[in-house]
Amino acid sequence: MSHPEQHGSEEDTRQVRFKEILIVDQDEAWALVMRDAVAGGGFTVALAPTVEEAVRKVRQKTPDLVLLSCLLNVDTAQALLREIDALKVPPPVILVGLRYGDTQWDAWKERRYVSFVKQPFRSKQLLDMALALLGTTWEALTGGADAPDPD
Repeated sequence: MSHPEQHGSEEDTRQVRFKEILIVDQDEAWALVMRDAVAGGGFTVALAPTVEEAVRKVRQKTPDLVLLSCLLNVDTAQALLREIDALKVPPPVILVGLRYGDTQWDAWKERRYVSFVKQPFRSKQLLDMALALLGTTWEALTGGADAPDPD
């Protein structure tokens, strides 16, 4: 690849911006499962084991998508969602692990930008949901190749 200082071309200085996903889960094993599920989409992934760390990361740089464990305390998770609400353009949020009928359901269902995926989930299911919320498809990224499915 040519170096911009050699040719002075603005085209050579363009940077590719990968979509960034923030995964918030206190269970490191599940966080890594989610990371591996969306990694095939070419995303940059950040992990936050606590809501406090997630709030700090959101304040530093707004992610394009948030994967939020519903096993977190509802009140602290709501604090993160309030922080996201305060953003000029809030990213979509996928709540992971919710079982319909849980007492938490009412606390989450009114959020207009939240999607849900129930555990257990297939890796491709989470990846497809992330791709759909970020405005692309696996086929568009790969020219029609099948998505990786480690399940």
